[in-house]
Amino acid sequence: MEKSQKIRSFNLLFLEEDEEYIDDMLITMKTKKEKHDNKNSSINNNTNEKCTFIYVELKGRLRLCSKSLIFEAYDVDEEVLKFPFKKLENVKLGIFKNEIIIKTCEVIRIKTIIHNKKTRCISQFSYERKYKKNINVLNNLYNEYYDEYKTIDNNNIDEKIHIFEKLLNNFDDFLDLNKSYNNKHVFVDDTKKENINNTHVNSDEEKKKKNIKMQNEKNDSIFLNTHMSDAIGNKVECDHNNNNNNNNKNNDDDRNQNIQTQNKNNDNKKKSQDNDKGNVCNNEPPFDRDQINYQTKGMSINSESSTEKEKSFVYIFSCENSTMLMKKMKHIYELIIKIKTAMIINEKQMDILIKEKKSKYKSGNKERAEEMINKNNNIMINGNSNSNSNSNSNNNSNNNRNVFKSDNIKDNNYNKDIKKIDENKMNEYYTNNSVVKNKELNLDKYIESIMDKLKENVKFDISSINIHEKIITNRIDGFWVYKVSPLLKVKGILNITNKYIYFQPHPNFTNKKEKKWSVEKILHVFKRIITMKPNALEIIFENEKRKKYDSLYIEFLSYDDREIIIHILKRLKSECFFIEENKDFVYVVQEKWSQGYISNYIYLDFLNCIGGRSRKDFSQYPIYPWVISSYTTNEKLEYDNKEIYRDLSKPVGCLNKNRLNSLIEKMHDHDYFYGSHYSTLAYVVYFLIRLYPECQLKLQSGKFDTISRMFLSLESTYHTALNANSSFIELIPEFYEDDESFLKNYLNIITNEGNINDVILPKWCSSPKEFLIFMKNALESNYVNQNINSWIDLIFGYKQNGHNAKECFNLFHPLTYMHSILNEKLSRDYNNKDNYERYNAEQENTFEQNFNQNIKDLITTMSSKALKTQLHEFGQCPYQIFKQPHVSKKEVYTFVYNEKISQLHEFGQCPYQIFKQPHVSKKEVYTFVYNEK
Repeated sequence: MEKSQKIRSFNLLFLEEDEEYIDDMLITMKTKKEKHDNKNSSINNNTNEKCTFIYVELKGRLRLCSKSLIFEAYDVDEEVLKFPFKKLENVKLGIFKNEIIIKTCEVIRIKTIIHNKKTRCISQFSYERKYKKNINVLNNLYNEYYDEYKTIDNNNIDEKIHIFEKLLNNFDDFLDLNKSYNNKHVFVDDTKKENINNTHVNSDEEKKKKNIKMQNEKNDSIFLNTHMSDAIGNKVECDHNNNNNNNNKNNDDDRNQNIQTQNKNNDNKKKSQDNDKGNVCNNEPPFDRDQINYQTKGMSINSESSTEKEKSFVYIFSCENSTMLMKKMKHIYELIIKIKTAMIINEKQMDILIKEKKSKYKSGNKERAEEMINKNNNIMINGNSNSNSNSNSNNNSNNNRNVFKSDNIKDNNYNKDIKKIDENKMNEYYTNNSVVKNKELNLDKYIESIMDKLKENVKFDISSINIHEKIITNRIDGFWVYKVSPLLKVKGILNITNKYIYFQPHPNFTNKKEKKWSVEKILHVFKRIITMKPNALEIIFENEKRKKYDSLYIEFLSYDDREIIIHILKRLKSECFFIEENKDFVYVVQEKWSQGYISNYIYLDFLNCIGGRSRKDFSQYPIYPWVISSYTTNEKLEYDNKEIYRDLSKPVGCLNKNRLNSLIEKMHDHDYFYGSHYSTLAYVVYFLIRLYPECQLKLQSGKFDTISRMFLSLESTYHTALNANSSFIELIPEFYEDDESFLKNYLNIITNEGNINDVILPKWCSSPKEFLIFMKNALESNYVNQNINSWIDLIFGYKQNGHNAKECFNLFHPLTYMHSILNEKLSRDYNNKDNYERYNAEQENTFEQNFNQNIKDLITTMSSKALKTQLHEFGQCPYQIFKQPHVSKKEVYTFVYNEKISQLHEFGQCPYQIFKQPHVSKKEVYTFVYNEK
């Protein structure tokens, strides 16, 4: 009963970086599954063990993405299967247009669990790989279209799709691959467990009985004939009598011969066909259909183990015989063909480009090459007579020897010959056509154009709107946006009414039609920057349920669309932009903090929020400092002991003098000291591995990092931050909050090296709860109150960049300041400056001028994809908020340890008794509202 209640929901984190979800449909998957008779045989690799092949059917959803196919079975105990397009060898639409057959050399298996009604992945992806059959032969087929590759770009690729579709439809390799089934791998009845190779048929009566038996099983054989023969591209009819007639003729010819000699003759015959035609079994099925028996639950093969194995996976995805479903199946097939063809063309064009670069490099050394050629020609002329006689005799002897070589050696030589032919073709081709400028296909833009065509007629569904609501955006179709979550972007349509903000995902892979947020609940709206594009907004909502806040992080397709939505939100609720548009408000909050009305935690949270940091974006996550530096002692720590605290006036890179001196010497020729940042996407995933294991799997291509590089203990993490030459990590806000989930392995995450246990805590605390209470109290301690302003100067203040940052050894790689610089350029204060003041600000000193020039040089020399990766994965500094030294907290109170310190994180409460008399009421015209973001 419990299993039936579990429903699997698709997890977008299974997709690769920049991979988009396209479409899905309900299908039935058919494939062949290998089952060993001995459970330990696959582990021990016992060559004497037998295995059984069972054909299984699973119902589920086939999900088409821009880089892969994904099958998600309805049975939650089944693994999710992923088929990357890069590893796809063949694909074909079935005869009746209701099934897609694919052949691939790699299948990714994803084991999932259902946790809190969500699909979670707690173990590494398993990769099943098989060697590509005749990969050089396939490449040789593609290489015949070099002339086409040179003329294909994004404008005319659709005209060339049909050429490569024929090659992708060709399953002849599968036929050649399975020729071994005629002799070694055969179908038998599981009750008899006999080996057909050892069966002797010596009479006509036995053969007649066998034929009668096969005719009685005609109905069961339809599955194999219709599906497997279609999968391999044969024109074998479903009527099993045709197969029996063909087999009877062969049996009559060899009626009086021994079975062993018959097998030899058949092998010789096949070898001769290989030599004459180059392809085997073009008109015959891959399996001996006279030797097929079926069971009620499935079809099985019992085969003796051999060194030759199947070299590709074949899967069949079929839908019901409905016109609508068959139309959708064909649509998915056409998209697969387009994407796979584009990948092939892009790969071949890259090969052409590499060859041309090599030829240009060679032509640069033309004089030297001519000298070498002349020397070689002289040697060839002098030794020509001797070499000819020797080579002829050697060739004759080698040809005679090759007759007796094994099939494996022949295949290897054949592949080597093809390689040589391909290289000669390529060299000859490029030397003759090196002058012509080739066209290039931009794969990313082509896939993007496919996605744009799919959404051309998609509009906002107005049926979601209540009768009392009215769309106020003047765009009924809505705005195409991305809804941003940690390591995820969901495409959809945004629209706003007088009561709600609506987001309708498209394509919709969820059970909900849309998601909506009440306009009345909006607290704040902040402008955000994502990878150098100022086209995002984060809307903070009041949430009266479990959380104290809720937020919607949206990225628009253009800057103009964002400005339209900003204008609409201002009309609805102008006060939500108060903090964003009043930059001086930060000094009001600063004054309240200095007087003790606001805790250190809330103040840092506020600075992170206006500094462009968000919990929806792991690449720009909120930053909190290391406060405690003692994680090795066994004794209980005392808050009054200053030695347990970290020096907040220095960045992490300066806490170890020996490391700092080494870095200064190493980075002498650079304008910065640290090559890595204190807050990166990988660091956030590192700390939150126990909450979001899928995020690390996505970053690491389906694998967890090694155990030694994971967040195992506070002691080892702080030791790494203090001593490693490439780790200058700061903390995240979870270390100063109430939720201990990120320290506990509640999901039971498993790696190849074992389980990820709970985080090993310092010995001076007995539980995660006690540890967090101590950390929260430490953040509000007297020492931190007196020194936290110095840390703010380093991260958010005047020591963040420029000459001041250089003097205190706080300079990082130039690209980590991109968002901070862009925000400064877009700020109202910067734009309101007159030209003279702006010029003086930009030319303040030579160092800053050179530093900014280095940033410009990096942007112009790096590719757009590399720049995007750098900005997204290697860290960004928050916006520079303060230009002058930050004020310190006034000493008007004394710190008192508080076990219920979680109250500090509610606005308006403070553990210190400051006033002995009733306090006056607030006269300010504004009201500060708690904002955890």
